[in-house]
Amino acid sequence: MKITVLYGATPNYELGLDKALDIVTNVLKELGMEVNRIDLSFSELPFFSGASVPAAHQIIESVRRSDGIIVAFTAVSYAPSAIIQSFWEYMSLPEYAEGNVFENKNCLILSVSGDGGEFDAIDYVSRLLRMYGAFDSVKIGLRESGINEMAQNKELAEIIEKQAEDYYRLVRQNRRFIISRSAPRFSPDLNVPKPSVPASEIYKKLKLEEFDEQQEQDIQEIAQFFAKKYANPETPDEEIFGDSFAKQRAPVIPREKTVRQMTQSLVHHYKPQLSQGLAAVIQIQINGAESFDAYLDIRNTECEYYDGNHENPDITILSDASVWTDVVKNKITAQKAFMIGKLKVRGNFMLLTRFDQLFDSGA
Repeated sequence: MKITVLYGATPNYELGLDKALDIVTNVLKELGMEVNRIDLSFSELPFFSGASVPAAHQIIESVRRSDGIIVAFTAVSYAPSAIIQSFWEYMSLPEYAEGNVFENKNCLILSVSGDGGEFDAIDYVSRLLRMYGAFDSVKIGLRESGINEMAQNKELAEIIEKQAEDYYRLVRQNRRFIISRSAPRFSPDLNVPKPSVPASEIYKKLKLEEFDEQQEQDIQEIAQFFAKKYANPETPDEEIFGDSFAKQRAPVIPREKTVRQMTQSLVHHYKPQLSQGLAAVIQIQINGAESFDAYLDIRNTECEYYDGNHENPDITILSDASVWTDVVKNKITAQKAFMIGKLKVRGNFMLLTRFDQLFDSGA
């Protein structure tokens, strides 16, 4: 049976979500389930603009073909991460909203927060799942502080394992629950009475036309900034605002993909037009600075990524993380890396040539 994980942690701010999710997925794998993890942050899913895009379609189709769904995300200020909310915006499109994508699927919701808002965020996602006909079967809400203490507190890890086992039974038994369908799907309530206070009165009560001394100073500084900027667009901002501007700006943290994430992204660069009639499982075993096992399951024009090891792969690629990074970035072909001894291959060597043809990421 296949479980799809919709992973929605903000890069460089996962709050320990990976540790908790690993416990859940390891239990499911040990019980014989296939787990397909989709990292939404690196799935090339753009901000919603009212129309479907290939990346969204591929993710949603993977959900449709799954037996169960895990929605794992960080929560900030009592709300799910932005990438999770963006995904649900795509789900609002007619072709998905009424397409039985989540219908009758058992879902596990896993949320981690640093400020105590994990269960409020879970309730948000839970309502969405029920709205689309899914069962919010298991809910796990955790604090970052608790996960950090998990090495000493074995009881927490055991509780998560038990909840994962409960979820396995629900999916395995195809358990059904009653879902209330009385509430409209985000339909506006047209019977809500209009406010009796005119907008002009609200404007006066809020004193929107009055500014204190600090606000007046801020407005003057902003006006001067744009006056100078438009007069000479090449002038650096630091020269206009002074050194304090550079000091106050938050440092930009580059979002770098891990080797696992780059491997997962290969499915978005798959060339189905070159794979007619092909059925193959490509096992990938990475070690070194980053260590993980995963495989790509190719079925004609479809390609899926899975964490873990396949029982009977057609080819197994063994590589150091640095070498594999060069392969997925197209700095070197997999075949050439093998020929010069930088990676090892077991099984059908000819598939290594097909790999170079089928994937063109430049990640």
